[in-house]
Amino acid sequence: MSMIRAFLDQADFANVDALLAGRTTAARISGTGQPAPLWRGRNPGWSLGQLNAFAARIIDAHYAGAGTGCFDGQIADLFASHDRCEVLFCFSAEPSLTDGLIHSNGILRGAPGLLITRALQFALCSLGYRVNEFRKASRNVNAAQEYLQRGARLRRAPIVGWDRLSALIDNTASPAFVFCLHALVPITDLIGLDLGRPVTLQGCRVATLDPQTAAFAHVEADGPVTVRYGEGRFLSGGHLRLSPLQAGLLDQAACEASVSNRTAAA
Repeated sequence: MSMIRAFLDQADFANVDALLAGRTTAARISGTGQPAPLWRGRNPGWSLGQLNAFAARIIDAHYAGAGTGCFDGQIADLFASHDRCEVLFCFSAEPSLTDGLIHSNGILRGAPGLLITRALQFALCSLGYRVNEFRKASRNVNAAQEYLQRGARLRRAPIVGWDRLSALIDNTASPAFVFCLHALVPITDLIGLDLGRPVTLQGCRVATLDPQTAAFAHVEADGPVTVRYGEGRFLSGGHLRLSPLQAGLLDQAACEASVSNRTAAA
């Protein structure tokens, strides 16, 4: 079993076809002198940390353009349906999470204290709110810190009601964060995703995350959420210094969800 772990730790998931094509690789995986398939029966019992790390490599490979076909069934056979990893979708237009942080003015707590920036506008539109609606509901009177996008369109109906969104912001322990979705999904479903197409998270949570301190707060989404390319970026717990579940901030059974390329019904 340690050889399977070593293979995944060293594997270049962007070139899985080449890795699995050779007899030497197959023999090394099997621990014998003969090539052998990777069946689910050989599953060594992955930890959440390992599954998150594998998920990070899979997501990176998807974004690198490796395509879903590179995970040619044999990698999927290493995992069982109960092997789940943490997936996050961060609502930010910036390639770096730190560049897309939403900040507080340091004086007022919660929604009234958030600085009005393009990062906040982008996230609000993704959550289903316009800046003027946010200002009115939160009584936020902070001046805009930069020019906002004129006529910015809502990307969806609100995915969480205002009362719970306000409570989410109030419960955020950090003065800087990003809005995101969080879900614990089967890693086998993640392998087959096409991140260039709409992706639906069923049973996810709406959350705030400080990627620098791992501060995390969450509420349940009102229903399934379909996200599209350009609205943000997928990450796994393996991309973070400490994932929400590894930090004990969530109950694992309560946050189990599904992810697929099926579009949620309007």
